[in-house]
Amino acid sequence: MLATYTYPCPYSDLFYITIEEPKIGEEIGRCPRCVLSTSSSSTKEFKIYHFAS
Repeated sequence: MLATYTYPCPYSDLFYITIEEPKIGEEIGRCPRCVLSTSSSSTKEFKIYHFAS
């Protein structure tokens, strides 16, 4: 199971970042449906969901 942080995109879907990415320095959540991305130095703003890999 793949744990993923999500945050609402204001225009379409959700921003996604896996739970492992912040551990290796990646702090950019990307929306798969548009060109927007969001940066967060704290994942407290994101919600954790679990997706089957």
